[in-house]
Amino acid sequence: MHQISDQVVALVAKYDGLMWGEHGKGFRSEYGPEFFGDELFTQLRRVKGAFDPLNKMNPGKICTPLTSEDELVKVAGVKRAHFDRQIPVTVRDSFSGAMECNGNGLCFNYDTSSPMCPSMKVLADRRHSPKGRAGIVREWLRQLSEQGLDVLDLESKTLESNGSLKGMLDRVRNRLNQRHEYDFSHEVYEAMQGCLACKACATQCPIKVDVPDFRARFLNLYHSRYQRPLKDYFVANIESLLPVMATSPKLVNGVLNAKWVQSLVANSIGYLDAPLMSSPTLKARLKAQQLVPFDMQKLSALSEEQKQEHLIIVQDPFTSYYDASVVDDFVSLAVKLGFKPVILPFKPNGKAQHIKGFLKKFNATASSTGEFLQQVSSLSIPMVGVDPALVLCYRDEYRHLDKGFDFDVLTVHEWLLPSSSIVSLFIQQATIRLGICLRTVRKRPCCRTRKRSGVLSSLTLVAACRRYQ
Repeated sequence: MHQISDQVVALVAKYDGLMWGEHGKGFRSEYGPEFFGDELFTQLRRVKGAFDPLNKMNPGKICTPLTSEDELVKVAGVKRAHFDRQIPVTVRDSFSGAMECNGNGLCFNYDTSSPMCPSMKVLADRRHSPKGRAGIVREWLRQLSEQGLDVLDLESKTLESNGSLKGMLDRVRNRLNQRHEYDFSHEVYEAMQGCLACKACATQCPIKVDVPDFRARFLNLYHSRYQRPLKDYFVANIESLLPVMATSPKLVNGVLNAKWVQSLVANSIGYLDAPLMSSPTLKARLKAQQLVPFDMQKLSALSEEQKQEHLIIVQDPFTSYYDASVVDDFVSLAVKLGFKPVILPFKPNGKAQHIKGFLKKFNATASSTGEFLQQVSSLSIPMVGVDPALVLCYRDEYRHLDKGFDFDVLTVHEWLLPSSSIVSLFIQQATIRLGICLRTVRKRPCCRTRKRSGVLSSLTLVAACRRYQ
C-alpha cells in the first residue's frame, strides 16, 4: 500500500496536481512536508503549536507542533479496522450500533434546536456523546475478546441466572475493591452514566447509533460483577410500588414532603425532589366519567360498527400515578369526540428496568405485558397511550424480544391525525376565522375565512403570511 501511495504522490507532483480532495489529508500527512515545502510546512507547525501545543487535536494529522517530537500519521499505520477485527464477528453483529458508528461527529453540536445529544451539550465532553460512547464500547468489547471472554455467552448467563447469596457478596466485594483494582469497565460505566436514554441518537444520527440499547446491555453485564447502587433497585421496581402507594396518596405525599424523609432519601438512595402522587387519584377522577369497564368478552361481542365507537387507553405509571389529570383530560376529550373510552388495567411497561440494565426483569415484564396487549389488539379497537416515551417502548424494545408481537399502541397525536375521520366529527361544518392567513406552497389564494376542512387539508404544506397577494 505504501509503495502505491508513493507512486501516486510522485505522479500527481509530476503534473502539478493535488494528491487529496475534500478528505484524506490526515492519513496522508507524511507527504505534507514534500507537498508544502520546508518553509511553509514549518509555518504550519508554528500555527499548530500556537493553538494546540500539546498535540491533542487530531494528533499526527496534517502537522505536529514545532516543539513536538511526535511523528506524523503513516499511510501504512494501524487504523481502527485493525482493532475492530479483534472482536469476533458474532459480537460485532450483535453490537452493530456501536460498531457501525462512522465517526461523522454530528453529535458534537451545541445547537439548542437539535435534540442530539443533551449530555454532550451540557458536559462538553466527547466521551459523553454517541460517538464517544460507541468508541468506548468497541474498546471494551475488544479488551474482553482479547482476554478470551465471550460477551454473548456472559450475557446469556446473566439472563438465565437466578442469582445467589454468594454472587451478591462477590459483587459487593468487587465494588468495595474497585478503587484499588483498575478495570476499563469503570471508564465505560462513567461514560454511560451521563446518558439520558432519550434515544435522540437512534433517530437523529445518520447511522442511527442506538446508545440506550447497548448501554442497557453494558449495565446488565457490568452489574453482574459490581453491585448496583440502591437507587437502581428503587427505579426498577417503581411500577410495582406505585399501585400500592396510590391507595393512600395523601399519606404518601405527607411522608415525602417531610424534610427528614427528603434528607434520608437523598443520602441513602440518592434521590432529590421525589415527585408527589396525584391526589385525587386517577381512579377517583374517572368515577364521574361513567366509563365502559374493561371486559374482554363483552368487547369481543361488539359489532364492527360498535367497535369503531370505542377507544382503549393504555395506562402508564407516570401519568396514571403522578399526573392523573392528563389522563382524565384525555378521557374527557375522547368522550366529547363521541367515543366510549375504555381504561385498560395497569400493566408495568418495563422501560425503567431497561434503562437501568435489568434486562432479565425487563424481559419478564415485557413478555407478560406484551402478551396481554397482543390479546387486546385482537379486538381491533384502537389502543392509545398518553406518554409517548412508553408508547415507543412497545415499538422498539418490545420488538427486540423476538416474541412475535405486532400490536400497535398509538400516541395521542397519531390517533388525532387530521386525515382521520376522528377530527372530521367535530369540524366538518365548522368555520374558523384566521388572524394570520394560511396559504399552501402551491400559491392557493388566501382568505380570512375558510372552511375548517379546507384549512386542515392545507396544513401539510403551508406558509404563514399576512394577506398574501
